Amino acid sequence: MDITIECDSVQCDARMNRNVEVTLTGAILDGFISVDDIISEYSAGTLLDEIDNDDIISHLECQGYTVTKD
Repeated sequence: MDITIECDSVQCDARMNRNVEVTLTGAILDGFISVDDIISEYSAGTLLDEIDNDDIISHLECQGYTVTKD
């Protein structure tokens, strides 16, 4: 993934395997990284696990689904 974002500060560390580790502080992702880029990096299960259940339920109910807990 290629990423261009705004942040308050950057720290870079070169690794022996020629990779670079970048630590960003105060990064702003909104408007810089598309939702498609995020979705292509993670599975649906991983994303859903990170979203609060109440937010998922609210979204589904707005789509016309009825959510019940068994």
